[in-house]
Amino acid sequence: MKPCIISFTTLFGVVLTVFLAGCGGDSNVIPKDAGTDGGSDASTDADTDTDTDSDTDTDTDPGSPGELGDACWNESFTNVHPNFGLPGCESGLVCIGNDVEAWCTTTCGITGEINTEAGVQNDWCCGEFVDVCDPMRFWVPTTMSVKCIPQTAQLGQPCDTSTTWPSSAEGCAAVCAGTTLTHNTICLHIDTDYFCSLAFNCDPSGDSCVTYNAAFTGGCCENFMGGFWCTPESLCP
Repeated sequence: MKPCIISFTTLFGVVLTVFLAGCGGDSNVIPKDAGTDGGSDASTDADTDTDTDSDTDTDTDPGSPGELGDACWNESFTNVHPNFGLPGCESGLVCIGNDVEAWCTTTCGITGEINTEAGVQNDWCCGEFVDVCDPMRFWVPTTMSVKCIPQTAQLGQPCDTSTTWPSSAEGCAAVCAGTTLTHNTICLHIDTDYFCSLAFNCDPSGDSCVTYNAAFTGGCCENFMGGFWCTPESLCP
């Protein structure tokens, strides 16, 4: 099995979101019935009866709960989601998705792992949802593989901005105190050098970046990419 940028590490919460924010439990659309029955009987002296009954029933029936790998919808998504009207998932499965797709799936253990078991989830990858400091993980198809990219690069370390997995991508880990978010992070670049920084502008005339994290010891608050960012010593002018 093989191990799994978004520019900003966010509370996702999905997408869960997860970005659960992005994930949802079993939920069905409430069936709606719009029935129109019209009856018209015309009788003549010649005992000729003409009966015209027009029954028009329009039922929105979500059908049976989705099975593993089926497209799904639940109330955590909006009614403009492409899957609107589809059922939720059968017991033991969770409807996980984003604003363009959602699938009945199961939990997994290691971010970036590729599912090698035979079946509908073969080649799906293990993605992170909901909480960046304490994420939940679910198998997702390749179209959602951005969620499988490991967010493991530390502040000041190189990062990769690829958006598909498997790849060499590595996102920036959020700064957490246990399971509590301290700072969001971002993958920045100066020329061809990509590195993880704090996801907010520093003050070149005031704040010292090392105040926020020791990774910026000897570093600088550098102006590039439209703002001032905490920059590691190796990339300071």
